[in-house]
Amino acid sequence: MTTCKKHETEEVRFYCEECKELICDDCVVGDHSVCIKIKISEYGQRQKQSLQETIETALETGVPNINRILEKIKNAKQSFNCSVDKEIESVCSKTEIIVKIFNELKKELVKSFENARKVANDTYDTFTQEHTQRKDNIQEIVDEIEKKGSDISTSDIAIYDSTLNELFYDNQFVENSLKIEIPKHRFHKEYEIKENLRHILGFLDYGEYDLPSPIETLSNTNEYKRPLTSEIDKEDIPNRDIEPQRSDSFQTTSSNVADEKVIYSDQKGSDFYGSIPKSKKFEVIVSFKHKQKVFHIVPKKECRNAWLIGSGISDLNLNIESPTCALRISSLDGNVLTACRSNAHGLLIGMENKKALRNLQTSSSIFSKAKNYKLISYIYVDSNNLAKVCTASRMDNPNNVAAICTSSSKGSDIVICLRNDPMSESKFFSPTCEIFVIEWYSTEKQKTKDIVISSDDIEISNPIHICENRNDGDICITCSSKNLSSWVLLLDKNGKYKMRYPSKNQTASKETETNSFIASGFLNDGTITILDRTNCCQHLIDRGGKILQIDLYHDQPICMAVDMYDNLWVGFDNENIQVINYNDRYETYIEHKT
Repeated sequence: MTTCKKHETEEVRFYCEECKELICDDCVVGDHSVCIKIKISEYGQRQKQSLQETIETALETGVPNINRILEKIKNAKQSFNCSVDKEIESVCSKTEIIVKIFNELKKELVKSFENARKVANDTYDTFTQEHTQRKDNIQEIVDEIEKKGSDISTSDIAIYDSTLNELFYDNQFVENSLKIEIPKHRFHKEYEIKENLRHILGFLDYGEYDLPSPIETLSNTNEYKRPLTSEIDKEDIPNRDIEPQRSDSFQTTSSNVADEKVIYSDQKGSDFYGSIPKSKKFEVIVSFKHKQKVFHIVPKKECRNAWLIGSGISDLNLNIESPTCALRISSLDGNVLTACRSNAHGLLIGMENKKALRNLQTSSSIFSKAKNYKLISYIYVDSNNLAKVCTASRMDNPNNVAAICTSSSKGSDIVICLRNDPMSESKFFSPTCEIFVIEWYSTEKQKTKDIVISSDDIEISNPIHICENRNDGDICITCSSKNLSSWVLLLDKNGKYKMRYPSKNQTASKETETNSFIASGFLNDGTITILDRTNCCQHLIDRGGKILQIDLYHDQPICMAVDMYDNLWVGFDNENIQVINYNDRYETYIEHKT
């Protein structure tokens, strides 16, 4: 007996032709009371011939088709498990690398404490010898006085009295011996929390994996295909003219239509960027107001630590319970045009009309906690026409520009992009050609590599920012030619052209659209984030130049940097600074004022 799906104790006696299912007596007077129904015997008689045809079709095509699907599922499962095995192997190998690095850092830190101990012990030993000699001198004078007794002369009395008083009341040795600072192990307690360390080892994410072939359905005749944006009638999108939303931690930066992210431009409702798939969450994780406008932000190796460069240089630490912003240099003797972090030497800056990069140097003493900060010359450019490495990198003066960035290439520390003299290469390039040189320098300040780029071969003009991909050495250059919309170039580590953003096709399609890119940076997944100052927005693209998303700011940005933890540091004209992340795997929104 076949029972009803809804009424399990009832036998099916009818077939509902509208709902295409077998039903019982209770269904006839219930849910299917208004449906067209026939007795099950009539339906069986009618379907007798059809059933035989269905069986033949199932044996000829249906079962073999299912067998193919099962085989593909088997292959897909095998491929999936192989991919997971590789990722687990990656986790294990990366963990071994991290543990090795931590052990090396531990040895270095322990060695630093041992060195501090040796210096202090040597100093204590010196103090001990001096005090011992002082005691012996006193004892020697006392013995001489007792030996002479009443025969001591008045002149000897005067000498002995003066010498003893000097030895008794000379407390300089005591004060100096007590001034040696005890070394302390400074450690951020938040690193003792498991979740705060998760980003170091990495996290699980989902991406594409290789399949033998796509899994097909039994029938694809009714397969649904989402229409392109151009095929969707405007009337089907009631919020087409939605007001652009600005980026903050509580708002999204776009409206969602049919699971797609539609970006709206501020300029007369332009849809220059079309429909862009929603990708990552753009969230402000730290926001604060600085005491002065910041023109450059240089993140440190430590998470949420950075140098802020304006009229002076400040040291910012947001990674402690009570964030601090300490002024290191109150005023600079010129305009800072470019800045970056040296892996070995800290902050480097390039200044207007200076022939060398400057390095922020710190000096201190074991007798005091006070530190002195000053800028010293770091690298001189020795080529005849490259001596102006840091001359006039203004957007209204495209001559002799320069940009520097941190390098992760093997054996290199920093990358310098500078303008060459076209006359020195006149026999190789056209008279109007612009020539640029990108140089790599080691921690020992030795040039390890250089490449020459010309505007004859690559559309490059007035580079104002450069960055290097930590993973494969790709180079991203932001160009801002005078009176033209800016663009970003992607080159490989040998200077070979890979991509221009926006492409010539995008630029030609909207001649009135003007970009004002002033900085760009690589995220750890290889995508590129670009700051557009004039349009107050942040572009996220892949390395093929495809737009992934665009996020809008409330205020006009003035500078941007990306740290090694995928945090964006953005400074604004109103002296605000924001730290922003494209995902929220461990960050929470807080607001600090310094």
